[in-house]
Amino acid sequence: MMVSVTHDAEEAVVLSDRIEVVRGHPGGLHAAFDVDPPRPRRRTAPEVQALKERVIRALDLS
Repeated sequence: MMVSVTHDAEEAVVLSDRIEVVRGHPGGLHAAFDVDPPRPRRRTAPEVQALKERVIRALDLS
């Protein structure tokens, strides 16, 4: 297992098998997503974009 940290939701979806969103102070697990689209993942694929939007909503970046 490898852990990566990114501030780019699209990068997380393209590169990860699982995404965990940490929020708050001190940080705590807010949401977790299994990334199911098969590899190679295209950034423009509808399923990648849909999961990216779910991650952004979990981060409350709107």
